[in-house]
Amino acid sequence: MRYFYNLIVMAIFCVMFFSCASNSRNLKLKDQKATGEKHSDVLKKGALLARMECGECHKFYSPEEYTSEEWKKIIQGKSQRLSLRKDQITELVIYFQSESSDSR
Repeated sequence: MRYFYNLIVMAIFCVMFFSCASNSRNLKLKDQKATGEKHSDVLKKGALLARMECGECHKFYSPEEYTSEEWKKIIQGKSQRLSLRKDQITELVIYFQSESSDSR
């Protein structure tokens, strides 16, 4: 009888453990989707800002013209002259770096 009781307890434990594990995997997948969606939103905002803000004062430079590190330095140097918020400057950096010549 004791063997049967231990077997039932072990079965319940396994069911609880594996059901929790599958839920955590689903949560991770949902988080990854949300992160991907957020990233694509940031890229869209960065592209729009680049065309509106950067192209207003000079010709629009394609992101492939420089490396990601060069873009970071360029935007940081220009950021003092721009009337953009910090989050907008971050969006510009992310856009140009993700589309740069060395990111492909």
